Amino acid sequence: MEIKRLSVLVGVGLLIGGGAFAAIWYFGRADEPRPDNPADKPQPPALPAVSAALIDAPAPRAPAKLAFFDPSKPEVKELTRLKAGEGGEQLEFTPDGNHLVSAGYGDSAVKVWDWRSGEQIARRAHRHRINDMAIAPQGDGVWTVDAYQHLYFWTFDGKVLGQTSEIGKEIGSNPYVAVSPNGVLIATTSFDKKLTLWNAKSRSQLGDITSPYPLRRAAFSPDGKRLIVATNTNQLMEYTLATGHGRWLHILPVKPDIDCTSVTFSPDGKRFSTGHTQPWVTVWDGVGMNYQRWLKFPEQAPTAVTYTRDSRWAAIAVNRNGIYLWDPDVHKETGAALNLKPGHDFVHDLAFSPDGRILASVDDSGTIVLWSSP
Repeated sequence: MEIKRLSVLVGVGLLIGGGAFAAIWYFGRADEPRPDNPADKPQPPALPAVSAALIDAPAPRAPAKLAFFDPSKPEVKELTRLKAGEGGEQLEFTPDGNHLVSAGYGDSAVKVWDWRSGEQIARRAHRHRINDMAIAPQGDGVWTVDAYQHLYFWTFDGKVLGQTSEIGKEIGSNPYVAVSPNGVLIATTSFDKKLTLWNAKSRSQLGDITSPYPLRRAAFSPDGKRLIVATNTNQLMEYTLATGHGRWLHILPVKPDIDCTSVTFSPDGKRFSTGHTQPWVTVWDGVGMNYQRWLKFPEQAPTAVTYTRDSRWAAIAVNRNGIYLWDPDVHKETGAALNLKPGHDFVHDLAFSPDGRILASVDDSGTIVLWSSP
């Protein structure tokens, strides 16, 4: 009887052990990517087709490209600090690189900075809290979306903020805004699953769709022909604007319940990156939108990814773990090119100057830090 009981216990132990080994083999370690199969779902709702005249309009001429720093001397020094607002700031340099623009959720205002002197040269308050901002590529206007679901356009001459105009309303809660490279198309996304598309010239809405998922940020491809929309899951929507047809892109390493924090094309269009509430950035072929690899960071989640104008470097903000500079041609696995350790809490957004010489970062307290190459 004892021998039989022992045999049963050994058999059960082997069964459990084998099952555990199989589970580990199938699922992998918790910190490793797992290639889940895409969900069986219909294609995304179609957008209205966009005319070639709007897509193919020429983009503004880009300023000269200069290296952010000498790769043989990878030191980066803090240039200055600016107190922008009360938190939730978005950053962008003007296309000519002469000024820095920030828009704050905390103080409901758009500010213009002479970044060389550190002087705030313009400030204009908004009646609602600003959730996101994008500068027109021509530099003649600023687009904002706010907490009360409005889309606004602010006239701007590169230095002075002028009249504001309400362009759209009821665009959805927690909205974001993206501008096409030629400045003719505007896209807004919202947590209410709503995507809207606008003609910036006529200030008219071209159409909208409702997604199965809450939406996060969106990005136009550098040629202006495609729109990538992030959701709060491991699914992206890719739209071909000339036809309005969309398709799902499955982010293989990311679990279905992991949110997306950023979507970014490199300016040359060769790479596309996503950031997530896992400590990962995924890297794609920006032309065919084929997933290539992932970059893992210590413990904290990436909050922003931005590229230099020449696409040589990417800067990645990683919550409270600092800022990393990533050279795609050198750092193919870790992506931890350089940790700047800025010493300011929770880096919220990043922006390179057009010539790549200055990197601006802003944290949740509204403190902007400007980093300069030596």
